[in-house]
Amino acid sequence: MRAHLEHTSRAFTFFVVVLALVTACSQPADVGAGGGTDGPNGLRDGAPPPSVRAFGGAQTDTDLIAMSALSDLNEFWTGEFRSVSPRPFTPLTLFLSWDAAAAVPDSGVFCEITTSGLENAAYCPIDNSIGWDRGVLLPYVEQHFGQLGVATIMAHEFGHAISAQAGFLDNNRELRGYPLLVWEQQADCYAGVYLRHVTDGNSRWFTLNTGEGLSTVLAAMVAIRDHDLTAPETGHGSGFDRVTALQLGFTEGSERCALIGEDELEQRRTIVPHEFAGPHDTGELPITEGTVRLVADSFLELFPAEAPPALIFERDTPGCSHGTYPVNYCPDHRGLEIDLDGLSERGQPVLSPGPFPTAIRGDFTAFSIVASRLAIASLHDRGLPIQGPNAALAAACMTGAWAGQAAHASIGRIYLSPGDLDEALGELLAHGLIASDVEGAATASGFDRVEAFRSGIMHGADSCSSQ
Repeated sequence: MRAHLEHTSRAFTFFVVVLALVTACSQPADVGAGGGTDGPNGLRDGAPPPSVRAFGGAQTDTDLIAMSALSDLNEFWTGEFRSVSPRPFTPLTLFLSWDAAAAVPDSGVFCEITTSGLENAAYCPIDNSIGWDRGVLLPYVEQHFGQLGVATIMAHEFGHAISAQAGFLDNNRELRGYPLLVWEQQADCYAGVYLRHVTDGNSRWFTLNTGEGLSTVLAAMVAIRDHDLTAPETGHGSGFDRVTALQLGFTEGSERCALIGEDELEQRRTIVPHEFAGPHDTGELPITEGTVRLVADSFLELFPAEAPPALIFERDTPGCSHGTYPVNYCPDHRGLEIDLDGLSERGQPVLSPGPFPTAIRGDFTAFSIVASRLAIASLHDRGLPIQGPNAALAAACMTGAWAGQAAHASIGRIYLSPGDLDEALGELLAHGLIASDVEGAATASGFDRVEAFRSGIMHGADSCSSQ
């Protein structure tokens, strides 16, 4: 976040540029109202062997997952493609697996690029093929996001093939700027359509529950994002962009994906910032008593209260709920108990080894937690319930509405930086504290938590009354 602070020098945290994966590459009954199902995730017991083969494949576990996903995608889109285009659908048959850790003499070529050091997965429009790194990338994804994380990458790359066969490349020979982002957003959307097919139990190869399973898939989409949104090669968009597209496909179907275009993305991307204020701006503010008060001031400007909650910077205050550490709402005296050290720790960026960071955290992680507890205080101030799934989703929605206003610096003296929303999404999916009630009970479905937060951002405070 950024702040307007008179006579105060801005503190910046160390910023590390990490490698992004740059490739060319009605809700179900159990998702909604705080719901979410448990159950297995990944390859089915007794799943059929893959119906496709990959050149260069070493028959590793991740190769098996990738080829099973591609077999399933061929089968699914053979029937679904008519919803996208009247053109005939041609199943994909050309796949390549490589080991990015292999030395140059032992490497191959994919889409006219040597595969040595290519920690990636991609669709190649030159020969209508899909390739992936089985040595570094896919094992890393499986370790952190499970087998469905690998399948989702394949579904995204297959989504490019769907756009290509529907004619997207006929009028977009150069994939730069908005055409590139549309290309990537459609692929994320088509991946969402496929994942809905899996959660509905219609896949012969995979199962995916709508609780932890779908949350983990969304977390993968947030993690595999463009980290520098101002870079010229930027194409996938932020984690917020990617999750938005996937949820559109999941909830509205393949017809919706084909409608994603430049006008929609222009409108969506004006809602949140995509450029830093200057060359020394990291977008990270220190988490102090002063910045927390700025957050509270801006939130209360959007959601005025007859009795604004007091901010109590200490622990073990009598009359407080203690299930939402490091920020607890205290119904007895309508205040927020804030452990500043714990909050600061919660907002520290985490760097993990590998192709991309899997834990997305920063100052906005902490500030959005504060905003969510202010939302609970606002519900209490208006005499509304502060326990249960509706209160939890309202907290997420109101936090999103505040974030949307802060993006424009239209309230208070604190406002968003690029990447802030991804930090909130990381918290929503990993812990759910932003979408929890006064006692810290979070809604079971990460999908619903994110959907409520996005609703607040996109549609404002009025949309939160329906939560």
